[in-house]
Amino acid sequence: MNRKILTKKYKRKSIRKSSKTRRRVKTRKSSKNRRRVLKGGVRPSSVRPSDRPSSRPSSRPSSKISDRVIVTSSRASSSGVSKPPIPIPSICCQQTSVVNQQKIINSINNFPHTFDKFYSDLLSAHDDHLPKLIEDIKLSYSSAITFQPQGAYLNIIGLKWINYLRSKFVNSKNPGERQKIQKVISLWDQYGAAHGVRISDLKVIKEQVDEHYFECYKKLYEDIYKKLFKCDNNDCYPVSTSAISLYCRTKTSKALKTIHE
Repeated sequence: MNRKILTKKYKRKSIRKSSKTRRRVKTRKSSKNRRRVLKGGVRPSSVRPSDRPSSRPSSRPSSKISDRVIVTSSRASSSGVSKPPIPIPSICCQQTSVVNQQKIINSINNFPHTFDKFYSDLLSAHDDHLPKLIEDIKLSYSSAITFQPQGAYLNIIGLKWINYLRSKFVNSKNPGERQKIQKVISLWDQYGAAHGVRISDLKVIKEQVDEHYFECYKKLYEDIYKKLFKCDNNDCYPVSTSAISLYCRTKTSKALKTIHE
């Protein structure tokens, strides 16, 4: 009987003692947690496993990726600064010829249908580019307007071209256009491309062509001759492009006479 009572008594004491111990440990932990919170820490006991973010492992790699992107972008920007910029040629600053040489040669090969194209290309060419242009197209131009293979006399296409250019020169009301035509004619003279035909040359040409061709050629020649030389020329000056700027004048001005007149 006494043993049971004692046992119960000591058992209660041990229960009280263990509860006191638990309370002390709990108070110590709570005080430590309180100090951590005050110092800026986080209570480990307050965060339960279920409340912890499940995406914590994946958040770290994402930060690494973003850091990597930032590093690479910074490297790219730094590399762009360190490397000299690639020079990009400006089209507006380049001195390019207005006339394409191959295009103007193609227009020569299609005479007389491309007289307008050839004429506009010559007039649109810059004055500084004209000498080189005339020199480059001289062979194609000469072969198109003269009899081949000799190339000594104008053919029908050559006569038609002189008639076309004379009409442009006489009927033009723009002084700048007339000066440009005179410059082109002067360059043809300088480069030996101002081919011409005199009346005395018709006998030689008649022997080189058929009868029908010569009849058309003679008729066209006489017509152009009268337009170029308003007064009698006495066969002193040939029908050529050079005669256009020397003897042709506008409708309001008088025709210039030759030296022999």
